[in-house]
Amino acid sequence: MADANNQEKMGLLLKNVILTTLSDEDMQKEMAVHVKSILARPEVRDAVLAVLQELFNEPRVQQEVADFFKRVLASDTVQGEATELGRTISSSLLRDDGLQKEAGDMMWGAFKYSFTPTFVPWTSSDGKKDS
Repeated sequence: MADANNQEKMGLLLKNVILTTLSDEDMQKEMAVHVKSILARPEVRDAVLAVLQELFNEPRVQQEVADFFKRVLASDTVQGEATELGRTISSSLLRDDGLQKEAGDMMWGAFKYSFTPTFVPWTSSDGKKDS
């Protein structure tokens, strides 16, 4: 197997065998069963988690993930859904009678406060006469 030509042929043959095997539906189902049972073992899950944690601590991977999320968030689909969600929430809030009353009371309080002469000794900042 030291011959480079033989190694290349074996590599190509192995690649074809794997691709053919993985494209078979029955083989896919069988492999899914085995992979599921392997991943159900706690020690395997711990090892996979450790690998993923180490992987995500690498700056290059972090940058790739950040770039991925930037692309996702900038996509027309996400922006369209966010816009629609914003419209739905705004519409719902504007129809809320309790919220309208509370906002109106706050605006009226702010309006009254802005015209209350705080320098006059017989009125307090809330616009009521001090006794």
